Amino acid sequence: MAIERALRHGNNRGQRPTSEYLAWVAAKKRCNNPKNRSFKRYGGRGVRMCERWSADFGAFLADMGWKPDPSLSLDRIDPDGDYCPGNCRWAPIEVQSRNRPGIRWYEFEGQPALLGDIARFFGISRDEAKGLVRKGALPVRPLAKAPRVPDRVVPLILDLNLAEPLGDRLLYEQGLVFRD
Repeated sequence: MAIERALRHGNNRGQRPTSEYLAWVAAKKRCNNPKNRSFKRYGGRGVRMCERWSADFGAFLADMGWKPDPSLSLDRIDPDGDYCPGNCRWAPIEVQSRNRPGIRWYEFEGQPALLGDIARFFGISRDEAKGLVRKGALPVRPLAKAPRVPDRVVPLILDLNLAEPLGDRLLYEQGLVFRD
């Protein structure tokens, strides 16, 4: 059915609907169809698609444009906001995975970061980092509000001129520094 509509609509490439069209259809279903398996996390939470986009794929495409890269997919900048101009972008999965309700963000060296980012930075597992946070052994503080997720994942940077030492004893106890 979606393929027939895409072919009638003219938004196809070689008898198949484009990925932009499929993204539009999928977003509409998540917002409007209570039988859709994702409805609870979208339409069920009040997320809607603006009337202009919902009524016309051409309007959606005019605002969003073609995907600049086939690996990108439709993402809402504010995960609690609607599918509408100004709140949507084509984003990689690494960005989308950070842009969900319930994600716990931390401040690390003045930068917003996920616990996994901080763990990778120190070369430890996420579970080890979680334990160090509980003990107050990592220089992080939880953020009350999630930051705006940028269009790409930016690596953490540590400015050693600004960093406060954690203390050898504490690092030794955590197994992060070895004594001779």
